[in-house]
Amino acid sequence: MKRIFVLFVCLASILSGCSSNGKMEKLNRQAMEEYLEPIRPGYEGKNGYWNRFSLKFIYAPAFDIAPVEGAVSYRFTVTPKDGEGFSLSFNADTPYSPLSPVWDEIPVGNVRLVVEALMADGSATVLFEREFLRDFPFDGPYCEAPRSYSEAVKYAILYVHRMPQVQSWLTQSTPDMSYFLYTYPAKLVSAVINNESMLARMMPQYREECEEICRKCYSFLVSISKGENEPLAFFAPTYYGGLIASANEENFGTTMTMEASKFAEACLNLYKLTDEQEFLDRAVAITRTYGRLQGEDGSFPIKLHWDDGTGVSEAKGLPYPIISLILRFQNEFGIHEFDGMLLKCEAWMKAVPMKTFDLTGQFEDTTIDVESHQNLTHWSAAPYAMYLLGKEDRTAEEFEDAIDLIRFCEDQFVYWDALPSSNGLKSINTPCGYEQYKNEPVKFKGTDEQFRYYSPIDASSANIMLAMARAYEETGDELFYQKAKALADNLVLCQDVWGKIPTIQSGYTTDFWINCQYYTITALLEMERISSMR
Repeated sequence: MKRIFVLFVCLASILSGCSSNGKMEKLNRQAMEEYLEPIRPGYEGKNGYWNRFSLKFIYAPAFDIAPVEGAVSYRFTVTPKDGEGFSLSFNADTPYSPLSPVWDEIPVGNVRLVVEALMADGSATVLFEREFLRDFPFDGPYCEAPRSYSEAVKYAILYVHRMPQVQSWLTQSTPDMSYFLYTYPAKLVSAVINNESMLARMMPQYREECEEICRKCYSFLVSISKGENEPLAFFAPTYYGGLIASANEENFGTTMTMEASKFAEACLNLYKLTDEQEFLDRAVAITRTYGRLQGEDGSFPIKLHWDDGTGVSEAKGLPYPIISLILRFQNEFGIHEFDGMLLKCEAWMKAVPMKTFDLTGQFEDTTIDVESHQNLTHWSAAPYAMYLLGKEDRTAEEFEDAIDLIRFCEDQFVYWDALPSSNGLKSINTPCGYEQYKNEPVKFKGTDEQFRYYSPIDASSANIMLAMARAYEETGDELFYQKAKALADNLVLCQDVWGKIPTIQSGYTTDFWINCQYYTITALLEMERISSMR
């Protein structure tokens, strides 16, 4: 009887695996079909062409190519970048047609596209040439996480708590600059408050230490913040200590507009931990300063002069951090003072970025002096997609915009797999999400040439994963869930034995950004919630 039972269990396991594999094969086919549809192509009229600086595509692209008078049709030819191997061609009526007719036939790799105008006399004129990576499609199943998301979170927050440069707050009132990223205090010192607040709630045995660290960090940030009667009242600075980007002359006397919101978020977390009014009051005061800075059109300068609060340039910042902050006031604290500001943010997003699809980055360590679409990032797309998906009065257009933004994030910033570098090894751990564009080419040790800051970041995986998970909740589309799960599982796979989730998902760099890991653990907790409800 025991042998029969064991045989039954084995057979059930095999049948379950077959069923699971069949389900995943169906999802893979669904993904391949969806990849034939271009993302927000300019010819639709919703926006202009946004992919001039794109390095790779998962979805069939369409390019900004002007028609030629007298052309009877246009020939598209795709070959390997090095010219050796396949050649795929098709004809179309317009030069801006998508590559859909041959997209699923193009092997993964670096390719070259040539578009020719075919004239009535039989001649052909080359109109357009472009090289790019025809990237790996989603192809599940991927490796499973070795532990639950909630367990991974506990290890991660304890890792930060035990860092010497975090423990140092127990004995000193200023940051230990041996952790050089404290040179970005609004972001990184606030991240310590966030981590310690979560640890205190999750594991009360650490609460006393956590509270003391939080209070020291808070006092330090207050000490370097602007006074209540200054243009940037209550703002904590982006730069401090003269290290890395804080030492760049272009950043002297400036601050990134959205960075002060990080301190406001930390204050809200500290208020939830202690119930002390001071912390809520400061978060409100910071947000009121944002209200004074907001233009009538709903926009904000991307970067400010620290002394007078005027914009450094005409460039505008994408207000997703402010949107997230205001939503917390509404949903967690019942504060609706900033609802009008939120509506103005939404109006500007709809009128400008969603029309241009210029979802630009606003990072403290990269220049803001870029051309349109030169420094795109999912950080300006995924959070707004989640905002649109969460609206109670969401329109059909807003739903379509949200899905387009998530597809854009996958297309441009997700790597489901990677080609080997020149040494024969993959330089990144996949599947993962990349951070942003940057037009300055550099060569990292052990890797092929790539764009600076175009790197696989844990929080980037988490951000895109979170947007996909929200799309799954709204649509029930299993493919969204499996894509989110693949990204989440790889984050846990990358976690080391001490609990650290590496910031850069590569074996070639060792930077560790506390704020990135904190965002990642909040996203993993959300994945735990969603997964538990299935």
